[in-house]
Amino acid sequence: MLREVAGSKRVVLLAEQSQEAVLSSVIQKEGLEVAVAEPSVEALMAAIPTTADGVVISPMRQLSIENRERLMALITRQRLPNIAIDPDWLNQGAMMSIRSPNNYLRRAQRAALNLDLILEGRSASQIHVEFEERQELQINMEAARAVGVRPTYEILIEAELMHEDEGLEENRIEMGSAMMEAVDQNLDLQVSEKFVEAGEEGVKADRGALIIQAQAQTGVTIRDPNRVQAGTFVAQYQGTTFVRANQSIYSEQAWARFKTRKLRQEGRQYGYFVDVLDIMLETGTAYVATLRAKAEERIQRKNIQLTREYLELARLRLEVGVANASELYRWQSQLANNQQAVIDARALVEQSKLELNRVLNRPTEQPIAPIDLPLDEEGRALPPNDPISKYMGDPWSFEHLRDFMVQEGLRNSPEARQVEARRSGQQRFKEGRTRQLWLPEFFIEGGVQHDYWVDGAGSETPTVPPGLQGLFPEFNKGTWDVGAFAAIPLSRGGTGVAEMRQARALLERLDAEFERVELFIDTAVRVELYNANAALASVTLTRKAAEAARNNLELVVDLYRRGKVDIITLVDAQTQSLVADLAAANAAYDYTLALLFVDREISHFRNLDTEEDKREFARRLNEFVMAADAVQSKTLPAP
Repeated sequence: MLREVAGSKRVVLLAEQSQEAVLSSVIQKEGLEVAVAEPSVEALMAAIPTTADGVVISPMRQLSIENRERLMALITRQRLPNIAIDPDWLNQGAMMSIRSPNNYLRRAQRAALNLDLILEGRSASQIHVEFEERQELQINMEAARAVGVRPTYEILIEAELMHEDEGLEENRIEMGSAMMEAVDQNLDLQVSEKFVEAGEEGVKADRGALIIQAQAQTGVTIRDPNRVQAGTFVAQYQGTTFVRANQSIYSEQAWARFKTRKLRQEGRQYGYFVDVLDIMLETGTAYVATLRAKAEERIQRKNIQLTREYLELARLRLEVGVANASELYRWQSQLANNQQAVIDARALVEQSKLELNRVLNRPTEQPIAPIDLPLDEEGRALPPNDPISKYMGDPWSFEHLRDFMVQEGLRNSPEARQVEARRSGQQRFKEGRTRQLWLPEFFIEGGVQHDYWVDGAGSETPTVPPGLQGLFPEFNKGTWDVGAFAAIPLSRGGTGVAEMRQARALLERLDAEFERVELFIDTAVRVELYNANAALASVTLTRKAAEAARNNLELVVDLYRRGKVDIITLVDAQTQSLVADLAAANAAYDYTLALLFVDREISHFRNLDTEEDKREFARRLNEFVMAADAVQSKTLPAP
């Protein structure tokens, strides 16, 4: 197996000196080179030839667990492919091992078959004494990666893999952590966030109309000298700088635009929260899809082990003459189909990881290891323990639960808050349109002017007789002005009235939209709760069905072993057990997914809550149900 997986050519058997005599027969049979040393890490490492490219590790009982770990760390550091005879060495860092499960049961089965032959009067020469153990390959993927061994897909189909996704601890991720990471990194949210940022700048732009406005202008003017008169402060050549400013005291149009934009921006922010919830749901869905795919792969791998057991059982039946070669071929075909199912399941696992990485905006092929749901003793996923589940057991409690969750959804919903913000903005806009029909605008305006260069006609004070100089003052290069004004439009051709009516119609539209959002929330919360209720019931029922199918399979296997049923009956029982196991696994993940959709509809993912928040939610739910029960008991008629 070491040669097949790692391509090793010079394999060395590493053992303690006390084991050399015991292993001599194995060494001669397999043609292995032996390396023996005292039971110390340093001595054993020194005994490995430098030309070795593979190591078989014997069960060295004198080495402590700590020394085993040190030995395997040194062998791994030298990138030596290795396989341990004792499967326990996998926990100390060995790359591979082989185990033979259920040997005691299979030996008992062989003894029972031989007993049947004896009772039939068969001779001793017809009694089967050879026993070939079924071997299962175990691969420590973390050690294989460290050594540089890359097992082929054919090897990986049936091998039991350890630390497959745990090469690095940082690859492991919880659902809540994944959802929060998506909020920080998801590209769709980054696009939405930039939209909100642009809206903030739009609010600042509309606020600018309420703040002082100023403009500076400079330039040179050349005039016709025949048109220039002395004493008018206008010269033929004149370089002038103007600074003009105005400050709105009150402008209904500017204030309405600013307030409306600000409220609409609040709506944009609530729209961003809607996108956050959607991305969280998308992340949770991708997370659960990965767990579901891994569970299917795990179940399909276990099914291959069963098929191999039945294949060996068919060989035994063929040997004792209770079956023909067609059964053997049938199981070989079944094994190939099961292997194909594992390949398909494996592809689905990798595809699910790609999708999860995409949502998290991680490199597409970055290793990621979602943490699975807790498993029971049968290896089946257990559903989440959610406080709402205890109110799904009877119609009355479930009705109160639906009412409470609708109340939570209406209270938390960013969709409703978004429409409310837009409605408030439209209300302010409508009021502004109405006021603009009669309310003037008040503003102050002023400026300064400086002529920094004058020349030519008009730039000099003309010569006048004594006593008349006051009529022709010197050229004044600087001047200023300031004034307060009120302005009101007298007629706009009916535009103002039309805009007011348009604003009223849009406001009524938003009123209807808010009612529609409330109705949608009410319906969506109740629909998802019904889905969650059905999923929770399915968890219990599918587990019962899986248990019954497994019991039936064990019964049919026993009958097949004794020749009481044919291969078709066993294949049907195996398929039924496989389908039931897959359904039980899917039910747990369906319930997890249903809870996510419920949380999305109430706009509150409760798996992200602190323990205190969870207790507060449970307290409010209990109080609501108790109050509803009290009201209901008072309204019911006496029997």
